Amino acid sequence: MLNYKKPAFWVIVVSMIAVIGLVVGLMSDPVDSIRLLEAETVGLTPE
Repeated sequence: MLNYKKPAFWVIVVSMIAVIGLVVGLMSDPVDSIRLLEAETVGLTPE
């Protein structure tokens, strides 16, 4: 039958898959592609 004596192994495997998925997701949308706010759009004016 099934052996449930080592759940830590499966927790590590699932955690690694989740971390790899997160890394791939974050790398597919790098910060360079995000449009940064400009002073005119925020409403800041020089004094």
